[in-house]
Amino acid sequence: MDDFAFSSHLRRLDGISTTRETCVLAIGDVALWRDTKARLERSDEIRMADLAELTAATLAEVNPDLILSPVVAARFDCLDVASRLVALDFQGSYRAIARNLPDPKLVLAEVRANHPDLDFDIMLLPQLVGRSN
Repeated sequence: MDDFAFSSHLRRLDGISTTRETCVLAIGDVALWRDTKARLERSDEIRMADLAELTAATLAEVNPDLILSPVVAARFDCLDVASRLVALDFQGSYRAIARNLPDPKLVLAEVRANHPDLDFDIMLLPQLVGRSN
């Protein structure tokens, strides 16, 4: 899934899957999101950051309950994000999102094998938003 498609799905998440008490940090290509028609309004519920911005300072400022990213993006994948989260001692949930993933169990097994204490799972978009045919 490219970052543009990911941002489109984030818009659908905003306001329906989160509440004021839940904060989501979406990791992706923020510059691409800003340069495309996928303009996302700044929200208290969903904040966006590039992988390089995923730092202890960002986690302290945003204090996310949930982190979302694409399974595979142009410059990183979910194992990169998971490794960073573990290094930063993140205690919340991390979910990687994919539209069509041939073998999600393989990706899930790899991330969990490398980071068994991380609360990680994969969300397949047809389960999340339904198919639009």
